Amino acid sequence: MDSLKKLAVEMRIKITYTPLGQFYDGLLGLYAPAESTIYLDHSLLRAKNYFLHRCILCEELGHAVTGTTLSTFKVYTNYRMNRRINQEEESALIWATEYLIPTNELLLLLENGYHNCEDLSRYFGTTTWFMFRKLHFLNIGCKDKRDIIQPVIINAKLTCV
Repeated sequence: MDSLKKLAVEMRIKITYTPLGQFYDGLLGLYAPAESTIYLDHSLLRAKNYFLHRCILCEELGHAVTGTTLSTFKVYTNYRMNRRINQEEESALIWATEYLIPTNELLLLLENGYHNCEDLSRYFGTTTWFMFRKLHFLNIGCKDKRDIIQPVIINAKLTCV
């Protein structure tokens, strides 16, 4: 967590904890580029939410790194704008999963027989959903490693999601 907070300081991004989820239907994190602020729901400060806290904060930092330009609170009714939102969300998540789960380290673990999504997520200090997304991105990006990635994804679909 310290490395994420240090990165936010280096990027001059303020982190503010607020009852975000109470106001915006369960929302846990939001990056406001105009304010250079990441808003996080105060429930993430509970010890039991440590891994979730890391993942949400990292994904919100991913928006800053990858250049989010759209507002979460506007309603976009045309297909092109909705697609752009999805692309920005995916770009931020790809960055975040790589930051917390470096591909080289994950591939090494997979090659050495670590094939349990829950164990991998604990090893990297992430949620199982976050690990599942990393495995999905890895499966797309590392076609030559699909033989070791796909069995973990199949098992993860039963246990992680």
